[in-house]
Amino acid sequence: MLISWIIFLTSVCHALVIQQPHIEVELVSEYVAYKPGSALPVAIRMKMDRGWHTYWKNPGDSGEPAKIEWILPRGFSASPISWPYPKWIEVPPLVNFGYVGEVFLLSAISSDSNSIQQSILHIQAKTSWLVCEEKCIPGKASLSLTLPISAEEPEPSRWKQAFEHTRRQLPQPLPARGVSLKDQGKNILIESSLGQKLTFFPEENMAVLLSMSQRNENHTLIIEKIGGANLQRLQGVLVTESGDAYSVDESLESPNYLGKMLIFALIGGLLLNLMPCVFPVLSIKILGFVQQSGKRKSHVLRHGLIFAAGILISFWMLAGILIALIAAGEQLGWGFQLQSPLFIVGLIFLFFFLGLNLLGCIDVGASFMGLGSRLASQEGELGTFFSGFLATAVASPCSAPFMGTAVGFALTQSPWNALLIFTSLAVGLALPYAVLSASPTLLHRLPKPGPWMETFRELMAFPLFATVVWLLSIFGAQTGTDGAIRVLFALVGLSAALWILRQLRHPICRVVAIALIAASLFYAIPPKKTAGLEWEKYSPTRLSELRTQNKPVFINFTAAWCVTCQVNDRLVFRSQEIANRFKDLHVVALKADWTNEDPDVTALLNSFGRSSVPFYVLYPPASPNPILLPEVLTKQVVFEALEKFKKAEYEKEPEGERK
Repeated sequence: MLISWIIFLTSVCHALVIQQPHIEVELVSEYVAYKPGSALPVAIRMKMDRGWHTYWKNPGDSGEPAKIEWILPRGFSASPISWPYPKWIEVPPLVNFGYVGEVFLLSAISSDSNSIQQSILHIQAKTSWLVCEEKCIPGKASLSLTLPISAEEPEPSRWKQAFEHTRRQLPQPLPARGVSLKDQGKNILIESSLGQKLTFFPEENMAVLLSMSQRNENHTLIIEKIGGANLQRLQGVLVTESGDAYSVDESLESPNYLGKMLIFALIGGLLLNLMPCVFPVLSIKILGFVQQSGKRKSHVLRHGLIFAAGILISFWMLAGILIALIAAGEQLGWGFQLQSPLFIVGLIFLFFFLGLNLLGCIDVGASFMGLGSRLASQEGELGTFFSGFLATAVASPCSAPFMGTAVGFALTQSPWNALLIFTSLAVGLALPYAVLSASPTLLHRLPKPGPWMETFRELMAFPLFATVVWLLSIFGAQTGTDGAIRVLFALVGLSAALWILRQLRHPICRVVAIALIAASLFYAIPPKKTAGLEWEKYSPTRLSELRTQNKPVFINFTAAWCVTCQVNDRLVFRSQEIANRFKDLHVVALKADWTNEDPDVTALLNSFGRSSVPFYVLYPPASPNPILLPEVLTKQVVFEALEKFKKAEYEKEPEGERK
């Protein structure tokens, strides 16, 4: 044991503290030696300067968590990081999850053998991190620790209490009682009988579904969902006001959406019978029942039930096809469709097309209608069953109030729930046949087909167009006004193409119409560009070229993990006023992205004596002295910097280029 201690004392130099800007980092152990067969608790200790912070495994709106790559002797392994619960760090309008002061990121080193020949254990950890205040500084270091290996019980190190304190900050299993999770549509409710305020930190895969808006009301934490996301489970860490942390990975008590949608589907199926493409089949088939049976009620009822069975089975077949497509879509990451602009565009085109169909601008289903009417009058039980299939085929191009909502909901559900919704829709369509076949005297009370049906059908187009407007509002919120305008122009192009197909029969006109439809669909795809400045990628060659041409240049040193960078981007650089001013003064905007390590960006930063982002440089034309802007920007600060060379810029421009 004495020899082991001598080895340890002579090797402590390998566990020196690494000092970097605004942070010190070291690899520490809970015990002064390693006992074979045990798990040795180790940690990356990080101590930040006052006002600075690092990040949790889910950094929130911006930032980047610490990463560790272990280098261990053969036969040893390290456990994943055990993250203590973070703090809520607000940098308006952003919210981050991270640590201030001092934090220990725990892990455990263990061996797959109880008999180890060596006398020392050398541990290495390549570590990277991000430390931020208003600016962010990435850092990395190779840490090491050497410990003796001893069969005796090791003594605790001076870090023992810090390890125990950190373990108390690790999330514990959620209590079996006292906490309930509910989905109320727009919000998630976490109800607690713990009598304390709660804070929830979502896992990384939850961050795109939950907003950072949280509030406590009467021992209930209310978390707003993004875009009405459909959540099955809630995953993250729940922290009480007293500092108790609980790991959450629970199913949600969902609101009774399914029950409402089943009712909507039933009503939609019933109303589908009033559509011009279906209603004639209803009267013709029921009258056929009566004629076949000699008005015997049992015979009429049997045919009515067989006809309804044909509708149900055909709907189940359609539902099976759709469920298979949904399953394939989910495997491709098609979940949470209303958050996808492409899915929203697809719905806009679908409902717009259905609305045009109801207005009679498109002839869809007419041939099916004629075929269905002829087959519906055939005799025999097999003909009756087959005509149920035809009723479904006739109804499939049509839409009705409530039906679109129910079907749209079904596309976001599990296969079982989707099947239930389509079954309810089929029951609604088949119910009048079953009821009328059970009581043929009710046939006399049915409204007769006539011009009123066309008016009713056209009237039903306007709720669909209202749905298109609602979907456009969502799409506009996702992509901006320009995106919504593109979709409107695409709808105009689609309408023109459908008009050509309806009015002009020449083959060339059909080719033009098909090309116009394809162009409209392509044009509606949302552009990836955001509002505000248009950035060019920084490179030394591009900067040298622009400076040689005496053009004004603005360089934005930024990174995706930089909190202040993202705030400046949202509040300043996405402003159309700033974009217009840059355009007026012919300023070229270069983005020096430091999200990933880039030697060119690092070299330019170092040339200004800087080692962190954000950093902003404005090169006036024909001037060797750049203007350095502060790290926290406002529009006024940028305008004032631009004003410093506005006059000189105008004077040097050729007369023909001035605007």
